[in-house]
Amino acid sequence: MTHGEAVAIGMLFALRLSEEMLGTSLPIAQYEEWFKQLGYRTKIPNSLSRDRLLKTMSQDKKVEAGTIRMVLLKKLGEAIIVNIPPEKICKLLEERMEVSHG
Repeated sequence: MTHGEAVAIGMLFALRLSEEMLGTSLPIAQYEEWFKQLGYRTKIPNSLSRDRLLKTMSQDKKVEAGTIRMVLLKKLGEAIIVNIPPEKICKLLEERMEVSHG
């Protein structure tokens, strides 16, 4: 996975979390289609494990006292930092994993 793909996937992940946790409605499908048109993958490769991703996220500079914090959108143009429960992250990671075919 390229750095650009990781950034695109992370942005889509944060948008989905914004909708789920803040009840906002964002044009996620439009952003996902745009990334695809630019040649970026938009799903987490199934070669990456959920546990490894969660561990990597827990080492981010926004983690405070062991709590994963992410920048989410209340609406376009209005961002806030939110503490994210690990179970929410795990659920969304599983939903966004590529399906293995074979």
